[in-house]
Amino acid sequence: MRQLVLMRGCIGSGKSTWIRQNGLEDYTLSADKIRVLAGSYATTDVDGNLIYQQKDESFVWDLLFKMLENRMAKGEFTVIDAQHATRKSINAYKTLAHKYNYTVYVVEMSKPSLDELHARIKDRNTSGNNLEDNKYIKESVVDNSYYRIDAESVPRFAIKCNSDNAGEKIGIHPLNLNKYNGLVVLGDIHSSYRVLKEVWDKENIEDKLNNNWLVVCAGDLFDRGTRPVETFIFLEKEKNEHKNLVLLMGNHDFNLYNEVFETKVNPPQHTHNDTTEPLNRAGISNKRIRRFLRKFNDALFLYDKDYSLFNITHGGINVDNVMQTDGINPFYFSKIPALEMIYGSGKFADGIDKVMSHKEGVITIHGHRNVKQISPLTPGETGGSYNLEQGVDEGRNLAIYFYRHNSIPEVKLYKNYEFNINSHVRKQLVDSGTKHLLEDPKTFILEAKKNVFG
Repeated sequence: MRQLVLMRGCIGSGKSTWIRQNGLEDYTLSADKIRVLAGSYATTDVDGNLIYQQKDESFVWDLLFKMLENRMAKGEFTVIDAQHATRKSINAYKTLAHKYNYTVYVVEMSKPSLDELHARIKDRNTSGNNLEDNKYIKESVVDNSYYRIDAESVPRFAIKCNSDNAGEKIGIHPLNLNKYNGLVVLGDIHSSYRVLKEVWDKENIEDKLNNNWLVVCAGDLFDRGTRPVETFIFLEKEKNEHKNLVLLMGNHDFNLYNEVFETKVNPPQHTHNDTTEPLNRAGISNKRIRRFLRKFNDALFLYDKDYSLFNITHGGINVDNVMQTDGINPFYFSKIPALEMIYGSGKFADGIDKVMSHKEGVITIHGHRNVKQISPLTPGETGGSYNLEQGVDEGRNLAIYFYRHNSIPEVKLYKNYEFNINSHVRKQLVDSGTKHLLEDPKTFILEAKKNVFG
């Protein structure tokens, strides 16, 4: 998940120990470890103590921030193990966090007495365990760190927590679905405004939003379709008016995000042609697009009264029902990269629905991939997988999942009659002997309604 955790504490306060106890070592960038790898402790003083080459400090932090941006571009949960004693040191992450839409947390360690810290550092200085621990630290350095943390506060853009409540504050906890009257999930939309509006009106989505239903758009709102401007304006308005409308990030929305935020990820040209350029021509600035995309989530996890887990992402991911597991790591969901939630677990052609249909107590709902064009539901004994990618961009269907408490879930399909003719549909028309329809749009739409091409 797009979460950045900054450890804060003076030397010897237990930052690395907390990381190890919570199983977060593989998700941590440590300035001390980079210093060791960079050869910054390669020499000793006349007393035989390892000393730090201060001239390497710029190199160390440049490398750490490059590694951090590489992780952020994939939406990976990241912990930074460093003192972060000053506001300046914490503010250094603000630009990257803003660019990649990360939430920043500061975990402040409890402060032992100065005498206890001196004892810990003395023991570490003579431990002989490894270069990282066996570097020589002067008491004056410890004292400076100790008092500086008290003197400077955490900037407001970061969420402050401590070593005791960090799991509760940072961990992603499934929402209680029982707080809502029902759940609606829409599959891939692909700028297909007309069929989206048809669904909104015929299924009374506006009324459902006003009557405390949870409504989710499961990603790929844009690209490929014919009406990106209408789609944008409509969903922007709905999102601004309804907190219970959740928009999930799809891979095509992710492409749009990377273009307007100018991240290190290069989006494909078709996103600019299909979406960004039409929006800009309509007077919708990149600043406005950025403001809208910041409101997207990467995933939504819910639980029902029987503690079934609703696992809703764009790509379809493999998770366990942690609601029925004791002692689960509070960072279980945090550790899943945003990129996996967007593109799904495994490869594009892998059968995620078959796998997830056998997961006990897990209801998986996703879009994005449906290579074999399976039906929306792959049932399971205590769960099931709902594939809402039903080819809306190819003139097939916009799929909608409905769930009301104490009732059987239902999926409805709405035919999309307005779409771009891509190579796949063109081949269908040629194979079915209706290629001439490409030259006559009005007749094409009439024949499409008769399901000429499936």
